[in-house]
Amino acid sequence: MNNSVPSRLHFAIRGSLVFASGLLALLLDLLPLPSAAPQAVAPLVTLAVVYHWAVQRPDLMTPGSIFFLGLVRDLAGQLPLGLHAASFLLVPALLRRVPRGLLQRSPVLAWILLIPVVVVVDLWRWLAAALLWMQPAPARVFLLEAVLTWAAYPLVVALLAPVGRLLPRTGYASGS
Repeated sequence: MNNSVPSRLHFAIRGSLVFASGLLALLLDLLPLPSAAPQAVAPLVTLAVVYHWAVQRPDLMTPGSIFFLGLVRDLAGQLPLGLHAASFLLVPALLRRVPRGLLQRSPVLAWILLIPVVVVVDLWRWLAAALLWMQPAPARVFLLEAVLTWAAYPLVVALLAPVGRLLPRTGYASGS
């Protein structure tokens, strides 16, 4: 019994690395840009991290974790509650019918599939923001953010690769 308690604790701590990487990405998203470009568009790194873990380890990036990350993003950015939470939850929903094993084996394919996911998520954010504020935001801002998020994804994957090697192994086939 003593051996199983530390083992379960070790499993939980290693599993929480996925959520911690999401929080770190969230902090990165919230950092102010250099003063020369305070209103510049930046990639939504949290979205790239949620996508990565939704592909690689959907068992550890749970809907509750995703919702919490989005809620914190909304609170910290003084945005309407639920805007990013709903946006981030679209990611696993859009991936539901995609064979994850294929994406896990092919990083290039996962990167290509990110294009429609980011476009749908940013279109949703643009429409929701337009409805909430009763006036549409410039669509080019959301489009540029989508392109920057897609372009930043390979760096996100490279930075998360060491974290992925620390994660506990799954007891099931990840091809679904």
